[in-house]
Amino acid sequence: MKNMDILFIGAVMNYDGSTGSLANYIRQNGKWVAPFQYIYGKHPELFTSEADACVYDIPNLSICELVDYLRRHGELDSHIIWHFDYHKDEILEIFRTRPPRLIAVSSTLAFFPEYLKNCIRWLNANKPPETRVVVGGKWLFANFNQLGPSDRFEKILAEVDADYYVINLYGQETLRRLLEAHRAEDGATVRDLPNLAWRRSLALGESAAVSHAGEHYCINPVSTEPHNQGEYLVDFRHIGKRFLGDIVHVRTASSCPFHCRFCTFPALAGDYVTFDLDLVMAQFRQLKELGVKYLFFIDDTFNVPLKRFEALLDRMIAEKLDMQWVSFFRAQFSSAEVVKKMRDAGCRMVFCGIESGNDEILKNMNKKVTVKDFERGFDFLDRAGITIAASYFIGYPGETYQTAMDTLRLLNDPRIAFSRGSVFYYDPNAPVGQLAAEYGLAGYGAEWRHRTMTSREAAQIHLEIVDKIQNVNVQISDGAGWSVFHLYAKGLSIEQLKNLYTEFNTIQKKQVQAAGSTALAQYRVFGKKRREGVQSA
Repeated sequence: MKNMDILFIGAVMNYDGSTGSLANYIRQNGKWVAPFQYIYGKHPELFTSEADACVYDIPNLSICELVDYLRRHGELDSHIIWHFDYHKDEILEIFRTRPPRLIAVSSTLAFFPEYLKNCIRWLNANKPPETRVVVGGKWLFANFNQLGPSDRFEKILAEVDADYYVINLYGQETLRRLLEAHRAEDGATVRDLPNLAWRRSLALGESAAVSHAGEHYCINPVSTEPHNQGEYLVDFRHIGKRFLGDIVHVRTASSCPFHCRFCTFPALAGDYVTFDLDLVMAQFRQLKELGVKYLFFIDDTFNVPLKRFEALLDRMIAEKLDMQWVSFFRAQFSSAEVVKKMRDAGCRMVFCGIESGNDEILKNMNKKVTVKDFERGFDFLDRAGITIAASYFIGYPGETYQTAMDTLRLLNDPRIAFSRGSVFYYDPNAPVGQLAAEYGLAGYGAEWRHRTMTSREAAQIHLEIVDKIQNVNVQISDGAGWSVFHLYAKGLSIEQLKNLYTEFNTIQKKQVQAAGSTALAQYRVFGKKRREGVQSA
């Protein structure tokens, strides 16, 4: 029996109905049901399975980049599972017929760390004894950034319970060297590999180079892994038609040139780099040849810089790519002419991160935008026939009930088709952490307080906004606005989606009203579980 090199696992969300809250789900037949599951139940004829209706069961770029890197550096026998929870039978068959040397699990889409732990627990219980589980990705790296090589970080590793952890922003080279060492059965190389934490019970011996030698794990020195960001883009032929489908994630730049005070992404993602447009267009042509019809642009600031963005649109129009797409959109960097080009180039939907509808709160956030900028951008988009989805959150320092109602007023702009909201998440590593004393900000994650609001008050206001909002609320549990475009790509019109989400929201509101104060308790417990990680260490 020939061993597979690596089994890759992308998203580890859990939609089995056992976990949820009335802020994001409804109850049906004793289970928590997400919006996409409700829509699947209404239109099963459009999908091959419930998994096909899920936005997380499509190619994600973090896994694509890993596979592409490894194939550029040699032969690779691999298999990809985009969404763990829906494909357990397929994984068991792989274990039985082609046991992998390594199972590489990404934490980048592990929005709920408890689900990551459940995934690793299941893999450990079912995998062949010689197969090793390795975890990497942004959630892991963010925790290391916060805690460093310490007992607290080791506690997180022990709770997840993988054999190896690749601790790096990228990690492709570390994974390549780990695979080579396993092929050669070279435990000494594994033991001394930089950017790796390894389970002590693997009996790899002692190393003088470790940064932390704990009871359960050794953590080797971590340094920035060389990464030729933008010198080449993913060659999707290395992924293959079998795993691609007709919807993929792409990007034309990395990181973000802005420094919003609530956000840790620029610090984690490194320097902002825009990719050469010749490379970008070559990748689009390749994807078209591979049968891809829909693109999710995951650039944090796709329409910045504006001149580069307009040049890309011109090239997309000239090449007649005939691909429809969705992207993030910064309203202050737009014009009627550019937005019309977006439509002509295939844009059908954008996500506007408004965050707040109050200029003072936007200033506190360092968003570099005003409410008037949003309204001007909405007008351009509406005239061009591009669907607008807006995101927001309640509770940033300085927030009051009145400023939150300003956000509700902006959200009720009739040009906004969909919106999704949440409560402020306090990460001390974000720039706002440096202003904690000024704002009287204390706590962590989903549990915090500052001079003008507490997390409990913010959760209550968010439930009120969801009740009063006049556009279509989209739940975070469902991949937020990403799921809307995914379902559109599967054959549902925007009007059908509005109606289906409205049906879901009507059921949800009735259940929230019936639950009374219990709904708030569910909301806050679920939010705390969703964001657990460093706080529990």
